[in-house]
Amino acid sequence: MQTESNEVLYDVTDHIAVITLNASEHMNTISGPMLNVLMRLLVRSTRMGTIVV
Repeated sequence: MQTESNEVLYDVTDHIAVITLNASEHMNTISGPMLNVLMRLLVRSTRMGTIVV
């Protein structure tokens, strides 16, 4: 799944969600918008019953 921000990558395979920070130019510092994306992905993963790594 592609997020609206390329700074957060999200992939689910066999009920395992992998969330990757992809903002190396900012040393993966979590910004306000990035935090919002992370929170939405964590909630989505919990609702889907996936394991997040």
